[in-house]
Amino acid sequence: MTSFLTHRAHVHDARLPLRRRHSALRTCITLFAPYGFRATYHHLTSAPRSPGG
Repeated sequence: MTSFLTHRAHVHDARLPLRRRHSALRTCITLFAPYGFRATYHHLTSAPRSPGG
């Protein structure tokens, strides 16, 4: 199993395809979601420079 930090690095890696970065973001949220999955996902994807927004 890979770590949160590994997935976080994939989210920020501009060399990866957008789909892979978005998948890594969802995995990060699954591992750590302070507001619950949906609220955290919405918060992060509506923020500037997010791979899913």
